[in-house]
Amino acid sequence: MKAKKILIVYLKGFLGDIASREIMFNKLIDELIGEGRLLKSLTRTKALFDDGTRVTIAKFSANLVGTRVTHVYIDDKITKLENGNMLINAVIRPLVVPEGVYEKLEVVGSPTERILTFNVKDGELKVNKFE
Repeated sequence: MKAKKILIVYLKGFLGDIASREIMFNKLIDELIGEGRLLKSLTRTKALFDDGTRVTIAKFSANLVGTRVTHVYIDDKITKLENGNMLINAVIRPLVVPEGVYEKLEVVGSPTERILTFNVKDGELKVNKFE
């Protein structure tokens, strides 16, 4: 099983934003455990698994530049910012590694297919492809 490097990006704002990112974080951890990965370490913002898979939570900022990930989950509120989609294309899209470049990472499909948005509405998590 190849490792995944997953990034959850959120806007620092209201309590609901923090709750949404936590729900997404926990869902991803549960899915990865369901795939047979063993959770080795867990902090408030990072989960590390036995195969090198990592789930990291980060605020939307310029500090993301230089990060390399296989999948990104973006808080839907970022897309609603003025120029939000442009910012995602300029800042987030380059972080997602292309298929065939890193052979030890689980990379299937184009980077665009691995950029997803999430939100929580009425207590239910919704995940969609970034358009």
